[in-house]
Amino acid sequence: MSRSRIALQRLCLAAVFAALVFVATAYLPRIPTLNGYVHLGDTFVFLCASLLPLPYAIAASAIGGCLADLLTGYPMWAAASLLIKGATAFCFTVKGKKMLSLRNILGIPFAAVICVGGYYIWAALFISGSWIAPLAELLPNLMQSVISGIFYILLALVFDKTSPLHALRQRNAK
Repeated sequence: MSRSRIALQRLCLAAVFAALVFVATAYLPRIPTLNGYVHLGDTFVFLCASLLPLPYAIAASAIGGCLADLLTGYPMWAAASLLIKGATAFCFTVKGKKMLSLRNILGIPFAAVICVGGYYIWAALFISGSWIAPLAELLPNLMQSVISGIFYILLALVFDKTSPLHALRQRNAK
């Protein structure tokens, strides 16, 4: 397969993942919190970063998260989501025989630290202007990371057992 064809395939898959992150963040069942909501979008950020090379995963994750904030009434979080969801992609890898590798499992708590810490800092600096008020969002943000991590593990098990997806992953690891 030619390099341009592989790049086009990766770009298309990144666009699909950006849409999945957007839909899972904005429209799948979500739990409102004081300044935002708990959602399943991070599940698809984790999956994307486990299926695509890093530049594609960063773009898809950042764009999907940012669009969800912009189009659902939370524009004050859009820039934070752009940065945080993009950074979260660094916690996972496409390399390795299986998606559910030790590296990717250990990526979940690191992704939680980036998400919880990133949104806390953003809220303190740009939303509330206080380091105390955003403390109320720490538990919901942690809950979001844990729930997304559980769904990621379940879906990764399915992906590892499905040959076409396994073959796609192996091709993207090169």
